[in-house]
Amino acid sequence: MPVSLKTAGSGSPPNTASRPLPHTIPAYLLRLTGKDLVKANWEVYYDLKAAVKKCRELVPDYNLK
Repeated sequence: MPVSLKTAGSGSPPNTASRPLPHTIPAYLLRLTGKDLVKANWEVYYDLKAAVKKCRELVPDYNLK
């Protein structure tokens, strides 16, 4: 199961600058098939979307394009 924002950094200090970003190992996605693959792809999508939101909160002037 990939790490998600819900569980990433749960044991780290409350300093938001030191929180790890979630990531999924590409080999994990390559091994999946069917509904498991679709579910994992959506989890990755929502994790990336949440990471972009967090980046915009921390550094609103940064251009993410």
